[in-house]
Amino acid sequence: MFRLIYKISDYFGNKLNILILSPNYRSFGNSIEEIFFGLLHCHDKGKKLLLIKPFNNFFFKKINISNEYLYELEHDLLLKPNFITNFFLSLMMTLMASVGYLESKARLIIASIFGLNSNFFSNKELSYNSLQHFGRKLLWGFSEEEPYSKKKWESLDNEYSAPSLPYSLIQKSNKFIEDNFPEVHDKDWVTLHVLDNTLTRYARGADINSYYPAVEYLINKGFTVFRMGDSSMPKCFKLKGLIDLAHIKHENFLDLYLVKNASFHIGVGSGPNYLTHLFKKDLLVTNLTEWSTSLPRKKGNFFILKNLYKKSTKEKIAISKLFTKGFDFQINTNFYEDRDLLLKDNTSDEILSVLKDFMEFDDSESSYSKLQTKFDKVKNAWLKHELIDNNADITYSSDKEKDLQRVRSIALSTLNGTMGHSYLEENWEIENNDL
Repeated sequence: MFRLIYKISDYFGNKLNILILSPNYRSFGNSIEEIFFGLLHCHDKGKKLLLIKPFNNFFFKKINISNEYLYELEHDLLLKPNFITNFFLSLMMTLMASVGYLESKARLIIASIFGLNSNFFSNKELSYNSLQHFGRKLLWGFSEEEPYSKKKWESLDNEYSAPSLPYSLIQKSNKFIEDNFPEVHDKDWVTLHVLDNTLTRYARGADINSYYPAVEYLINKGFTVFRMGDSSMPKCFKLKGLIDLAHIKHENFLDLYLVKNASFHIGVGSGPNYLTHLFKKDLLVTNLTEWSTSLPRKKGNFFILKNLYKKSTKEKIAISKLFTKGFDFQINTNFYEDRDLLLKDNTSDEILSVLKDFMEFDDSESSYSKLQTKFDKVKNAWLKHELIDNNADITYSSDKEKDLQRVRSIALSTLNGTMGHSYLEENWEIENNDL
């Protein structure tokens, strides 16, 4: 039934030259990614983009929307429907979301009564069915005759113009900063987001304590650093020039404003990274666990990986060896206990070193090092073999969207960011592999 609704939506969207899209409202990173690629698609195809979101509340139950202000962004390609059209689309999406929610609750109750295992109420297929998929199959659309045309994606990225925030939200953001952080007036700032792995088991997370030398370096360079996140994260040390926004009550639009107006963003493999793509900002990624698609898109933007070890032998895995395994050798999920892998966080020295590499690189004058160029060449050849020539079976995906995830991975991998040079030098080949 739902697939028929999506087909009808795509059909009328094509007739009207509109991409009707329902971003994954529950996930901050996924929703940003889909809006970004939606805008690229519309620019490429000469369409307008219409975003659908569910109601904030339905029958007195709050619907968790990661950041509702994403739907207020302004762009020449973003179509704002009238009240009736918007109400109808939101109602339809809310009803569809409610069906998925009720099914999951019913399965949970049945499982508790009959002692069924968790796979009955929580698995990849149910997760896929619980989402709404308006426009998703068109998002990363391109001719399969040229499925890995990096030149095309470079052209789209270069031509792409970033959306803006409504003037009212800009005013509110400026007032919040003036009222709470007057010392930031006329200063440049950097945003920082580090998922915590000291209280949780996030493979993508890290300990905020390892970032303080880099934060102090930025402060000494004249920057203010805004630490983003939520109150579940450990509090930061008190440093003059470091603002722990995660523990200061604020509206979600402020996160969008801060990243959009930052000099650059430092993150792990988390949602705010995608804001840098959306707003065309510079990005430095640390403690990354996925080395081919969740990378910076701009030239001169760097990343470093967590240090990987084989669980069975305690040997460290050299970067050059990463491309000897299939696509699923990567860590695409938060948890990895079922893998022959151990992860070790980046050290403070590794984070500070890549920050210096990043800040010293002038993309208008500099070229990547020979080792960076070699890394990119090997990575791209591996991706072509896995995703295109070998038609990789991406096992972390639902059966219904495996090909979509493959195409998505191709689109995400056509980028110009690369691994930090100093980290590559240390880890490309490793003589002493012991943990």
